[in-house]
Amino acid sequence: MRFSELSRLYLSSRTASPKYVISVRCVCRRFVEANGDLLVGRIRERHVCQFFERIGKLRPATQAHQLRILHAVLRFGMRIRAISRMPEFPEVRIPTALPMAWTEEEFRSLFQAAAMEAGHVGAWPAWLWWQTLLAVLFYTGARVGAIMQLRWRDIDFERGTILLRAETAKTLRPQLHAVPAAVVSRLRQFVWPKRDLVFEHPYSRYWLFRVLRRIAKRVGLEPEDGERFALFHRVRRTAASLAARNGVALAQQLLGHSDPRTTVRHYVDPRQVVQDGPPVPPLGRLNGNNGQAYLFH
Repeated sequence: MRFSELSRLYLSSRTASPKYVISVRCVCRRFVEANGDLLVGRIRERHVCQFFERIGKLRPATQAHQLRILHAVLRFGMRIRAISRMPEFPEVRIPTALPMAWTEEEFRSLFQAAAMEAGHVGAWPAWLWWQTLLAVLFYTGARVGAIMQLRWRDIDFERGTILLRAETAKTLRPQLHAVPAAVVSRLRQFVWPKRDLVFEHPYSRYWLFRVLRRIAKRVGLEPEDGERFALFHRVRRTAASLAARNGVALAQQLLGHSDPRTTVRHYVDPRQVVQDGPPVPPLGRLNGNNGQAYLFH
């Protein structure tokens, strides 16, 4: 069995999101470009290293992600007994960066900037389409991919809830979100003409990212390096960070994570989490100096 066939078998053996399927196919292509379409039983450390060299210009996080996919494919080969020995993998050290979220004021300015969108998205005024999308993303904390698959049957106008079905979620678990009455009212304006998808549009997925960048630049919220296609994720981090002001558990529940460490490590911007004061008491109190912080004397 050759590596390309093993990759196809791996994908057919699991329920994978379209994005993950694309990632696996990308890894397969790059591995074959680096090594040829090897018989899987002959894959050794040097072939993994040649693949690693092939992806050497990518960001460390992307390198690590692609190595994890390659490892998963080969581990599947071990499980079906197509491979007798698992090769060693290089370790990629990823610099830890703080999650970046917008402040309440910044997100409000983004929302207001969407009201300046001219023209139409399909049958709807562009400003209405974009403001409604941003409001739903903010109050659900959902990934944009899940919201683009939202259907009218998943909105309960009486209870004010939005259901994100398991098949649209990266975690493959359903989530039910209560949203404010103002969001429900905005969605009611958005019902006609009738269609299945709530946020239907006639454009490619890249159109979404391009227009959101334009809206953000209008109010000075320029994308950071590497954030060209990640501004929707910043909306998600903003929702999580503001929810974390009432406890990490609430942010974890909003995002649907099983592990709170994932929420804290990747989504909660500590600069947006309001604290009552510094966690360390004044030095004067520690040293019995009548409550004076002698450090500044």
